[in-house]
Amino acid sequence: MDYLGALQASDGGRMARLLSEDLRYWVSPGSSFSGDHDKTSLLALLPAIFGVQAGPEKLIYRHVTAQEDRVSLVADGSMSLKDGGSYEQTYHWLFRFRDDKIVEILEYIDILQVWKAFGTPEQKALAKTSTESKSGRI
Repeated sequence: MDYLGALQASDGGRMARLLSEDLRYWVSPGSSFSGDHDKTSLLALLPAIFGVQAGPEKLIYRHVTAQEDRVSLVADGSMSLKDGGSYEQTYHWLFRFRDDKIVEILEYIDILQVWKAFGTPEQKALAKTSTESKSGRI
């Protein structure tokens, strides 16, 4: 929860202190953020995310399950963007810990939501079309 609090506060330094030096971070496929990251590459992504925020991301925790060295967490996130839009996301994170540090994070996200907020013009158009019905928003 301290890590997610740091994420919501856009505090990359605090996030870095909670991550193991041998961190493995994986994000589900489909965006420029996707794939495997180590601690250095994860922290390098933060300015791109924090730089578009008009305010802190707000998370609403839906499910938290802990077992042995793992914590599974599902949360809804909402973040206002400087361009006037917003980034709405449902996250599923699986955290693994060792010696009070996070050593692994698996992040499952809705890629269409990433495309809407951070995608190329083509991805933004596809995401908008894919999430609207003929009679309006789904």
